Amino acid sequence: TISDTFYNTLSLIPFVSPISPGPLPIIPPGSTQLQITAIMDTHKHAASIFKEFNNTNKAFKQQLLGVVDNMFTRTLKNGYIGYANISTMEFLVHLVTSYGNININSGDLRKTTSR
Repeated sequence: TISDTFYNTLSLIPFVSPISPGPLPIIPPGSTQLQITAIMDTHKHAASIFKEFNNTNKAFKQQLLGVVDNMFTRTLKNGYIGYANISTMEFLVHLVTSYGNININSGDLRKTTSR
């Protein structure tokens, strides 16, 4: 996961995190059936994209929590809601700024994973 700003320096197509379209589409008064159908289809597609983005982010967050020892993330944990308000990006930024970069070619990492 990288920031939207950094991603935009790598790609000609800017990344914009999807926003929730809300529970129901907004249909202006006096809309024709054709317009209502188009609004409903657009809302359904936006809701699907938003749901997929959030589910992917939640799954990645769970994978991070599963592989990173609690001692490295406990400062982010809330006593009542756990990690609910911490984004995956916040986890990654915390880990890198607090503990440094991980070199995947390091001998220490290979020794750890071969145990």
